[in-house]
Amino acid sequence: MEDHSGTVIAGGGVVAVVGGTFMLVGVTEASQTHRMWTNLWFAFGLALAVLGIIAVVVGTYLHFRQPGGPSPATLAAAAADPEPEDGATTSTGVRGPTAEVAALPSGPVLSSDALELRLEDERWDIWQGAALLAALKIRITAKRPIRLVHFDLESDDPGLEAGRPRLNQAQVDTLFNDMLQRRDGYGSSQLRSGDMLPGDSMSGWWVQWAYLPFPERAGHPRCVFKVWDGGGDVYELEIPPRGPQIHRASG
Repeated sequence: MEDHSGTVIAGGGVVAVVGGTFMLVGVTEASQTHRMWTNLWFAFGLALAVLGIIAVVVGTYLHFRQPGGPSPATLAAAAADPEPEDGATTSTGVRGPTAEVAALPSGPVLSSDALELRLEDERWDIWQGAALLAALKIRITAKRPIRLVHFDLESDDPGLEAGRPRLNQAQVDTLFNDMLQRRDGYGSSQLRSGDMLPGDSMSGWWVQWAYLPFPERAGHPRCVFKVWDGGGDVYELEIPPRGPQIHRASG
């Protein structure tokens, strides 16, 4: 997925300048007739200037907005969920059964000629007994100048034959909103798109839904964390599946 915000900003700027030029012509003519608002040059130029300014604002928003995460339509087509269990609720703040996996001492690493991806920490929360909300702390180190434009997390689907039921639309919307709320909770420590120079390194959190293994309903499946650069190349960090952990007190 390429970032076209720069084109939108540049195009909007050109349209605004052209509109301003037409307005100037209209003002010149209106100074003789004293009818500025009925002057066609001025009216047409004003319309172009407004459209250009709107394009610049939209392009600026798209440039600084962090893309990523599946849309509700994608969730509806892919995710699955039974009725809430054990009193589990939704995004009101009360969560259902939760399973968290401690950070790996040395997580998976992808090393390419452009960048290095390293999993530094991971948190997996079971959502309503059928899906997962994954929070991954990823360190990205650039080996050459690169622009990061998009992040995504894909997970293996256990399939309907394994007992995975379908989410209804209300559950799809709730899961999507819960994911966005969890992502916003990391604030400035989220992963951000942007330009990196050789030797630059940043570490941040990425939150996204994932499939829950069925029929086990525990642990997490094989996942692939993906990064898109400005040229459309994709870098994939594979995260192996993991079963539930058993922690016992020693001594």
